[in-house]
Amino acid sequence: MAPMRKNVYFLLAATISFMLAIVHTWWGVTGAIREIRPLSATARLSFVASWHSAGATLLVGGILLVHDALRGRASVLVPTVVAAIYAANFAVFLLTVVGWFPAVLAQTFVQVILFAAMLTFIVAGILERRRIAT
Repeated sequence: MAPMRKNVYFLLAATISFMLAIVHTWWGVTGAIREIRPLSATARLSFVASWHSAGATLLVGGILLVHDALRGRASVLVPTVVAAIYAANFAVFLLTVVGWFPAVLAQTFVQVILFAAMLTFIVAGILERRRIAT
């Protein structure tokens, strides 16, 4: 059996994931957390914790994608789990923004497009890996 080649789609998705982690953290601290002021201290703490959790998820997901892409394994388990977590977070983000903070959608439109592209690259990488494995 021939050795697996590096998965460029996963590397592209990881690059976007790292960019989003940086932008998410930077913009969150300088913009979103200051702009969206929940009424209670508990709500603010919950929002800040959720915000930073999303940034950490993007960072860890990017690391897992790079690791998986460079190892060239035939398994699609890790990228599938990363894609599922990203898709769930993306859905919650969109529902939250559209439902409660529609003005934020215009400010995060580029991030929304990059997130969709990242998910598309992960799915393309999974499909390529499955095609090569068969």
